[in-house]
Amino acid sequence: MASGSQVRPSRIRYVVLALTTMVAVLLYLDRICLSFAERYVKEDLGITDAQMALVLSSFFWTYALGQLPAGWLSDRYGARLMLGLYLAAWSVCTGLLGFAYGLVILVVLRLGCGLFEAGAYPAAAGVIGKWMPFHRRGLASGIVSVGGRLGGAAAPVLTAYLMVAFVPVSSSSLLEPEDLQNCLELFSDLPNKRWSEELTKIGIPGNPAAIRGALSGPMSNIKSYLAVRVLDHLPKDNALGQILGAFPNWSNADLASFARDLNKILSEADLLDGIDLSQLDLPDEALRLTQPSRQPLSQKEIERRNRLVLEAAFPGAIRKVYGAGWRPVMMVYGLAGLVVACIFWWFFRDSPRQHPECNVAEIALIEGEQQLDPKAFKAPLQFTWLLKSWGLWCSSMVQLLTNFGWVFLITWFPRYLKDAHDVPLVERGWMVSMPIFVGMGGMFWGGWLTDYMVGQMGPRWGRSAPLALSRFVVAAAFAACIFLETPWQATVVLSMVALGTDLGTPAIWAYSVDVGGKHVGSVLGWSNMFGNIGAALSPIILNMIIGPDMNYPRMFMVCASAFVLAGMLALFIDATKPVVPAERLAA
Repeated sequence: MASGSQVRPSRIRYVVLALTTMVAVLLYLDRICLSFAERYVKEDLGITDAQMALVLSSFFWTYALGQLPAGWLSDRYGARLMLGLYLAAWSVCTGLLGFAYGLVILVVLRLGCGLFEAGAYPAAAGVIGKWMPFHRRGLASGIVSVGGRLGGAAAPVLTAYLMVAFVPVSSSSLLEPEDLQNCLELFSDLPNKRWSEELTKIGIPGNPAAIRGALSGPMSNIKSYLAVRVLDHLPKDNALGQILGAFPNWSNADLASFARDLNKILSEADLLDGIDLSQLDLPDEALRLTQPSRQPLSQKEIERRNRLVLEAAFPGAIRKVYGAGWRPVMMVYGLAGLVVACIFWWFFRDSPRQHPECNVAEIALIEGEQQLDPKAFKAPLQFTWLLKSWGLWCSSMVQLLTNFGWVFLITWFPRYLKDAHDVPLVERGWMVSMPIFVGMGGMFWGGWLTDYMVGQMGPRWGRSAPLALSRFVVAAAFAACIFLETPWQATVVLSMVALGTDLGTPAIWAYSVDVGGKHVGSVLGWSNMFGNIGAALSPIILNMIIGPDMNYPRMFMVCASAFVLAGMLALFIDATKPVVPAERLAA
């Protein structure tokens, strides 16, 4: 008589799904972390905005072009070897970013990140195809996709906290000569008068109260106040113009002297007394240190508070104190990826039959629902099969058009809130985050929806219908944005864009698993390549469409049209027709 362990399926497939989801979390965490830290990287390495844009964009080209070969390698050598290697390789590239000291090495490492990350989702699709029962493939695809969204959402927050943690208050906040980026900016808000005239007008040296009183006049902002306090600590025998006019040619001794002068005001406990700091976009630590407290601030805390305020007031003048934290953060992310890669390699097997903890009942549960002819798993891949598959072309174009419109949420939406509605920074951040979080729910429920519809309507319409309907819903939401009047209305409707987009994502993943057979990595890699080409082209094309007159309604209509076309193409996707030709299955 069979034992209970033989009758009751083991649950190894759930652990496999959890590990694959963790890989997806790291995929997006490592992809986005450098984008969040870019301003600190630029300051640290002295590179321009254009050069930093080159660093960030380099990732997407190798990521797009690496999809198909990475998928083929996963099909050929199995996910245990390849997905483990992909994760380890891109983690090494991410960790090495912490040792980069020039533009070229940054670009090379980001190209490496894109190349190795390209294999993650194609290999993950192969894992789902071999480890998940047919009726749970959509849900499993949605869960893995949610992992990617979680990693993307966590990247800015986690990176910020880690950078602060690596630069604690106990570390020095005082300025070194190399921390001075553009001293001219410190005085950009002062009237164009001689320094001696400014001193006479507001009653310094040594009279902060007089300075605050003068702020009711021409210098009625915090930047002017701080600039004058800086002047209070400079030598009194030179005119302002004479001091600043020579700035570009200052010697190291001059810079060191000016840094010492600035450090004097960083040490002032009463520097900010009675000053309204609401004009400044301050980090959380600065907000905490500027709040009234029962305990007096330590000298280290005073220096940190004052430096963060100066940095916020003059963002181009002083190197950010948190800039010292971006390198160890990259190293931590790289190390975390290597740890997960080792765990994945140790636990994972390429099929349930190879896993020592997977019992006969679980193997039967997984393999008993295979929908494709087993011969599809034996035929070697021919590139012409991909070119001749009408359904795969439709799937590829759906992904291209979907990503073309969806990228609006992460590129143009923040700018739209500022340009069209002048939304303040903090509120704008919450608005931009909302669609991403709403989209996570779409990933999860989209997986359940496509599995349910397959059970009710069969794989042909169970994959095609939710994908097509979700594209049409998104098109309607984009079109509705033309008529909205408030930023919160736009945020809610664009959250529907994210929800609808992600609602259909598990269906297109599951379609690739259904028709790919042994070649699911190559199939998903092929269509995912087109999706990323759409993402890369979107900012360029949308920038041309919006034009110099910033015509957002025109942009919304273009995005809506892209989703209408995607929905129409989705109707032609047929999950009952494998990529391997029928005559090869019969061979």
